[in-house]
Amino acid sequence: MTKEALKNRLTGFVRIGKLITCLIALFYLTQVSLALVQIFHGSLSPAMLLIAVLQAAPGFAVIVLSLTLFFNVGRTAQPFTQRNVRLLRWIAWLLIACELVIPTVVRLSARLAPPVLIDGVRVEVHGSMGLVLVAVGFAVMAISYIFEYGVGLQQLDDETL
Repeated sequence: MTKEALKNRLTGFVRIGKLITCLIALFYLTQVSLALVQIFHGSLSPAMLLIAVLQAAPGFAVIVLSLTLFFNVGRTAQPFTQRNVRLLRWIAWLLIACELVIPTVVRLSARLAPPVLIDGVRVEVHGSMGLVLVAVGFAVMAISYIFEYGVGLQQLDDETL
């Protein structure tokens, strides 16, 4: 496969990655806007708002880092850079932290806050996805080490020329 064909494939992948990341960002924005509507109608307590913000913030950070990664690769057409390795590691650690820290914070804040009743029904918040994000985080971490290896190979290739 020629270098131009590889660059075209990479460009297509970057476009798809940007699109998917933007769709995920839209989903997050709708979740936050629903929480704001509930606050204005008085059906969401400040403690529940805190929980919603704590759950959404790492997701927004992952989205911003992912978009930064895709823009870097799209701009330079070189995925194997040290900056991209750092971005991948940040994404991995945030995904792992999301799954390990957020459910703990949610449970603690739910115990501190008074029970939330909507139409006489008690509402409970759970923040875990069953360790799925931990597995995804470790997969992204593994990919970051593959990218780091690619950085080394790229440097060797550049020195050869």
